[in-house]
Amino acid sequence: MPGSEELVERAVGDAFSAYAWKTTVDPLAGRQTYLRIYSGKLKADTSVLDVTTGRTERIGALQTLHGKQAHSVAVAHAGDIVVTSKLANVQTGDTLADSAHPIAYEAAAFPTPMLEMAVHPKKKGEEDKLFAAIAKCEEADPTLAMRKEAGTKETILAGIGEMQLKILEEKLESKYHVGLTLAKPRIAYRETIKKATKAEGKYKKQSGGHGQYGHVLLEITPQKAGEGNEFTETIFGGSVPRQFIPAVEKGTQETLANGILAGYPVVDVKVNLYDGSYHPVDSSEASFKSATAIALKKGVLDASPVLLEPIDTVTVAAPEYYVGGIIGSLNSKRARILGTETGDKGQMVVRAEVPEAELYQYATDLRSQTQGRGTYEREFLRYEVVPEKQAAAVIEEAKAAK
Repeated sequence: MPGSEELVERAVGDAFSAYAWKTTVDPLAGRQTYLRIYSGKLKADTSVLDVTTGRTERIGALQTLHGKQAHSVAVAHAGDIVVTSKLANVQTGDTLADSAHPIAYEAAAFPTPMLEMAVHPKKKGEEDKLFAAIAKCEEADPTLAMRKEAGTKETILAGIGEMQLKILEEKLESKYHVGLTLAKPRIAYRETIKKATKAEGKYKKQSGGHGQYGHVLLEITPQKAGEGNEFTETIFGGSVPRQFIPAVEKGTQETLANGILAGYPVVDVKVNLYDGSYHPVDSSEASFKSATAIALKKGVLDASPVLLEPIDTVTVAAPEYYVGGIIGSLNSKRARILGTETGDKGQMVVRAEVPEAELYQYATDLRSQTQGRGTYEREFLRYEVVPEKQAAAVIEEAKAAK
């Protein structure tokens, strides 16, 4: 029953109930929901309860399919499979029932999409068209998942494996006339510093008429992980006029956001403006922003900068036979094994902390290693300093990409 663990039997002659077992989105026909009637009967143009969401849904026309031929029906009975359109809020796995006699059927368990790729349109300017088409395919296939990655501003598409994503690519081309490109997702690295320092930035330019002049002295100090960036000022005696201090703060925010070591945002840094100088004619907000950028770039590089990488908690479930190989594979990915335990259906569960950079195509490796019987889930945990060897490679790659 809805909201309880009570099991009840529903006979074919009882009140109406049905299960939404498939959803398709056609460019011409629109969204179509396939319903299997388990009990009672369903009439066209009636209202029913979506037990899963608690919403009342209006059923429009009903059709049965014979191959590609659709035939309208006025009433569907227990055992029938019918198609109806315009159920925008009904998802695959929902239960529909008579509102006076609700019942909830157990939804099918779909495999978790584990293979993640960054997705881009083949043609510039088709982003909206592509993502709208993928969203329609996502409605029809619960094993597809698309999301926006805030740290890298990339759109990530997750599926079960390469073949599924390849078929999706062909479907988008033939059905929606839009192409996509799949690529390795970027890692949301961060930069920070390990020691305090002071830095001076002076921007001076003369090119006839009014010149440009800005001069700042900054104290740059590391903060505790997670505290974020902070800007303060302890100007005394008007060495930097009050109207230019907001420009120094904005220059600080922009410079740290753009990164210094490898182009990734600098985090957990406190910047204090404690002195500087100005010119009564040539100083401007732009000149002080430029002076701030000069000081920060010098100061951060002098403050033992390090690269930070995201660490994920990874939970792998597979038959016990494969656990040794799974642990060995995770160890090769710089993992920190937290332990193993017995899971559901006789499977073993391995928990580990793994750098996100090491998890690219791990879904493919795991499927190959366990003959398709292993699954994994991951969740962001924290940031840690990247080992020197890996950090050097990331920095070199960032420089080469400029």
